[in-house]
Amino acid sequence: MTPRERFLGLLKNDILKLDLAELNFGVYRILNARRDLVLKFLDHELPALIETQLAQLPGAATEDEESRIYAALDTFFHRYWDDGDFILRPRRGRNAAYSVPYDGSDVYFHWATKGSHYVKSGEFLKTYAFKPEGVGGEVRFEVAAAQQEKDNVKGTKRYFVPAGKAQDGATLVFRFEFRPLTETEARNYDLKGGKAKSADNNASDENGGGQLAPSKVQDRLLRAWLAGADFKSAAVSATLRGAAFDKHVARYVRRQTSDFFVHPQLGPFLEGELDYFLKNEFLQLWDRETPEALARERAKFNIVRGIGQRIIAFLHQIEDFQARLFEKRKFILKTDWLVMASALAAREGGQALVQKATTSRKQITEWKQWVGDDSPLPAKDGAALKAAGTKLLDQYPHLPIHTAHFDEAFVLDVLGCFEDIDAELGGVLIHGENFAAMRTLTCGFAESIKNIYIDPPYNTGADDFLYRDSFFHGSWLTMLAQRVGLLASLLRSDGSLFISLDDSEAHNARHLLDETLGASARIATFARKRRMASGMKEEPVSPDHEFVFAYGKPAGKPDLMGFGIDEGDYPFEDKISKYRSTDLTIGMGRTQRPNQYFAIVDPDSGNSYFPPASRVWRFEPKSMVREIAKKNIIWPDSDSGKKILRPRYKTRYVAEGEHASWRPASTWMSREDDTRAGTRRGYRGGLNQEGTRELLALFQNPPQIYPKPTSLVEDVFHIGNSADGICADVFAGSGTTAHATINLNRQDNHRRRFLLIEQGEYFDTLLLPRIAKIISCPEWRDGKPKPDVTHAAKDDDHWSRRTLPLVKILRIERYEDSLDALETRDEYDARRAGMREMAGADYTLRYLLEEETRGSALFAPGRLFEAPFAAQLPVHTPGGIKLVPIDLAESTLAMLGLRLVRVFEDHFEKRRYRVMSARTRDDELQLVVLRDLPSAPEDKFWENEYRWLAKTIEARWGRKLAAYARVWYNGDTLLLDNEAGASIDAEFARVMQERDPHAAAG
Repeated sequence: MTPRERFLGLLKNDILKLDLAELNFGVYRILNARRDLVLKFLDHELPALIETQLAQLPGAATEDEESRIYAALDTFFHRYWDDGDFILRPRRGRNAAYSVPYDGSDVYFHWATKGSHYVKSGEFLKTYAFKPEGVGGEVRFEVAAAQQEKDNVKGTKRYFVPAGKAQDGATLVFRFEFRPLTETEARNYDLKGGKAKSADNNASDENGGGQLAPSKVQDRLLRAWLAGADFKSAAVSATLRGAAFDKHVARYVRRQTSDFFVHPQLGPFLEGELDYFLKNEFLQLWDRETPEALARERAKFNIVRGIGQRIIAFLHQIEDFQARLFEKRKFILKTDWLVMASALAAREGGQALVQKATTSRKQITEWKQWVGDDSPLPAKDGAALKAAGTKLLDQYPHLPIHTAHFDEAFVLDVLGCFEDIDAELGGVLIHGENFAAMRTLTCGFAESIKNIYIDPPYNTGADDFLYRDSFFHGSWLTMLAQRVGLLASLLRSDGSLFISLDDSEAHNARHLLDETLGASARIATFARKRRMASGMKEEPVSPDHEFVFAYGKPAGKPDLMGFGIDEGDYPFEDKISKYRSTDLTIGMGRTQRPNQYFAIVDPDSGNSYFPPASRVWRFEPKSMVREIAKKNIIWPDSDSGKKILRPRYKTRYVAEGEHASWRPASTWMSREDDTRAGTRRGYRGGLNQEGTRELLALFQNPPQIYPKPTSLVEDVFHIGNSADGICADVFAGSGTTAHATINLNRQDNHRRRFLLIEQGEYFDTLLLPRIAKIISCPEWRDGKPKPDVTHAAKDDDHWSRRTLPLVKILRIERYEDSLDALETRDEYDARRAGMREMAGADYTLRYLLEEETRGSALFAPGRLFEAPFAAQLPVHTPGGIKLVPIDLAESTLAMLGLRLVRVFEDHFEKRRYRVMSARTRDDELQLVVLRDLPSAPEDKFWENEYRWLAKTIEARWGRKLAAYARVWYNGDTLLLDNEAGASIDAEFARVMQERDPHAAAG
């Protein structure tokens, strides 16, 4: 193979994958759609350019200069391309020494993949298609069944196992299962289980020379299948067998079983490395004795440099394009709600909606699943079905209505019963990848979250960090670094971040957190006992601990409080208070909570008090009377000048200001160990097995996962002083954080909210049902509510009254959706026709991807606002384009950084309107109007529309348009009088495409 063939083969087949003519995946589908342009450059324009430039050199050639140029290019690009990905490690010299971009600090922390985007392989369990040469038709690989892992413990390792084949027209489909091995398969292919069965069992290279997946077990399994030794139902015919087919199998499985990186800084990195390489390894001046020879050498230097820079520009275009998609804020595809039935029934018009819910077979079926009722439902809809639903609600009146089972009109009617949706919102559940979700949330939640607790994968070797052994720690650090940067941007100035880790990555995480957040932001490192010591482990020492790192907002001041003690838990001094003081007001405006703005009177002094500006009392009048009668109010003290009224609640925490030296200990023992040691740490313990028991109480057959106990999360949030703040968890797992947040609110009547992000398939089978169950009832056994729980809410102290009644469920676009939603210029409308004649190397190398996809909804979302209620994302699948609905209303709120307060829909001139009152992070009230835009409006349409809107808003909500700080609308025309108006379209597109300043920090 000549240097030219080797170099072009690297570009075409390995990096650009142009040998896969039907690779229907993201940017490669775009490249394949224009592969003629790319091949034209690589096969014709590039060689011609080198030949032309060589012919113009001064002097005479003394070597095969063309081969030397190709060899230099091949050496350089091979140096940074490793097994399917670029590795951005500065190389210094032929001996493969590396340099580190040291910044001069006292201690510098670096890893190989720093500054890249970490992308999970779970995003790509999808179809792979190609056309075998000389055979005809198409071959397609599909995943027939995928088993996703749960939480930190990933269970038995999974493999791609051939499961069968079928003919689909001219396409031969091979189906794989992604699952653990059976006992027989383990004996055959796992060396730990016995002698490996393989057609090439004695091969010296067990990993297939880099052609097959890096797992030796996976490699042997595939070799046996390809050789016809096993998996007969998916046998590969003799006409297909060969190196080309094997290569496709290796690529498919490798892509699916290894997480990978996207490199937004690839271009600048390679440009710097190219200059170093050429100056130190290519340029040869010592044996160029004549001026002509020196000039010719310098000219060859410039040729290689110029060609290298053009190729780098093309490769950077691909990586930066993928990074742009990865960083892009995502569309919200669907929004559902959990609405506590008892709270809805108590509102005007709500009882009728609750009754309607009792006629839904899907809703009743889900209710029965939640409460563990396996009795059959009536076969037909009607009175008997409604009676069954009513009976369930009579027994469990706080069951939440899940709006996924109802049409849009019902959902709007439900939301219309709440005068302030944001104030009644107990939490948000987001189904999606956590980096994408956090990017999407930054507009509305930046500097808004009080406490964050995360329990990321521990990287023990048994979990999902499958990149390559040489980057075992680097992959994990890259994943965490991206997310910590985003988490820091979400924290309030007085907020705090807590992260659980074991010894596997604790040392690396400490360095990373110090570097990202600043060592001064470190609050403490807690050592926590997580389980009872066991002799069943293979290690000589049984590890029973883990760490909880606590950090504050960079340059901020965390608002913390110490642990106290449950009265009666231990003998202790009487002077320790059993109360904890809390602000008697909450941050809601008088217009939002008019019934919580009133005068209260100190019975001792007779002084009257109103809430401060922009706040209201925590209690409604009846509850306030009870709190005053119980002497639970700490009134202002004229002698000390104290002006803030506070209630005090009976809790296990020491009162604020009392025993100020009492602080949480850095070692968190279990309750049993504390008792034996005679200590008073005030920590309830909570071994991990308690988290498992909690799931066993909630679910009759929960999946085999190992969640943290709610007591741990509750204590973490108490340390973080989370009262009335947002508590977030972006590795939500089974939902322990939401469970703990609801528990805490019921204990002390605060209004904490939760924000959870999870991408696993068990979002719908475990996390969401867990939240619904806890809303319905605080105590469970064997998957059913405990029989001794009182469900009737006789007063405001009942647990149901201390439960916020709404939970929002968002399902967001994923990175895979973004890639599959790309459209070529032949796939969207003709307004792009002006670019069709653009051609040549500069277009191919610098602009191809950007120009080819400029009209995609991903990059031109403004066109979606022409018909906002019919917005769809065109996702390319093997069966053709699938139109995925977009919730453009909720997406608009996310991009504008608004939180929904009220909503209604109406019609004007036979056109649909959705009107949303929404609140900014600074509690500024704004209005969002989405409407179907007329193509040719009649005379005075806009003026009539404005007058109708102003009249409707005042009639429904008693507010004038001018009372809103801003009125947002889609399209370009909405006549306004003195109101501040703005079009949504351009701002939506700008925010969605905004690059992330934290993601690629190297």
